[in-house]
Amino acid sequence: GIGRDTPDLFARLTPKQLGGVGELRDGLNLLHLQRDQHVESVKKKLRAASYDFGDQDWSRLFASYDTDRSGQLDFTEFEDACRNLGLQPTQMSHDEIWIVFEEVDVGRRGVIARDDFVLW
Repeated sequence: GIGRDTPDLFARLTPKQLGGVGELRDGLNLLHLQRDQHVESVKKKLRAASYDFGDQDWSRLFASYDTDRSGQLDFTEFEDACRNLGLQPTQMSHDEIWIVFEEVDVGRRGVIARDDFVLW
């Protein structure tokens, strides 16, 4: 927590600067909300695509997107998967797909492992 000896940095800001902080906070909240919406959109489409004759088959789905058979999805494979699921550039940009990719890449290795894909 903030102790009594900790300076109040906001006390140094002018009203105009404080308004800028509020705008920044609002902008960051909007970005967070948009990220969550994109993540949910991709999750829903992947969940629907994972069904094979009534049962979910995440391994089959993962293998269909793992075009180089490396056992991992790189960003290009993930973006291709999103496009194949019907997410057109007008609905979700390259950068927005990158944000979703980072969400799934739990280990921050630049690839999505099969286990991370299935757990996500």
